[in-house]
Amino acid sequence: MILKNTLSKLLFLFSSGEKLTKLPPLAIVKKPLKRKNLVGKNSQIHKKKKMSKLLDEVILHRDEYKPEGTTGTLKTIDDEFICLTLEEPWKDNKRGVSCIPEGRYLCTRYQSPKLIRAGKSDPEVILLHNVENRSFVQIHVGNTLDDIEGCIMTGEAILNGFRYKGKKRAFFILKSFKAFKKLKKITAPEFYLTVKGFR
Repeated sequence: MILKNTLSKLLFLFSSGEKLTKLPPLAIVKKPLKRKNLVGKNSQIHKKKKMSKLLDEVILHRDEYKPEGTTGTLKTIDDEFICLTLEEPWKDNKRGVSCIPEGRYLCTRYQSPKLIRAGKSDPEVILLHNVENRSFVQIHVGNTLDDIEGCIMTGEAILNGFRYKGKKRAFFILKSFKAFKKLKKITAPEFYLTVKGFR
């Protein structure tokens, strides 16, 4: 209708010999989205759903049990890499000095009183439940076994024989905070951790 009125005005102006002035703007009609943008793996809807799905289970594959420590790899149930892990050596599940037994554990978010007292900006750790004869076993940030007491540290790489704070370390895990942040981002507030040996 707007286009028809505009054309009528043009014809009138030309026929009367009047000088043309600024014409009213034409109506702009937005094109509907193409169907290919609405469906399929590359659709915006699919991408949103894919990104919003948080993991409710992850697998810790222990790579090596050594007297100096236990190394492992954290993966999704689809065998996709998440990060590396470093734990205490196996010492019969003794509190504070041993890695935890293999098994399946419920994990939840937990505000660590120790980190709060230390004034850390993000005191949230991941707490493991129902660990046999153990309590307050956590997944958290760290670099060497001095930073844990039977807990699990995350990282992106592990160095062997690295000297740190004047002492040679059998294992030193790098980019721990970055790996831990990634783990928290992709997992649900409650998820299960399955710990498996290298056998």
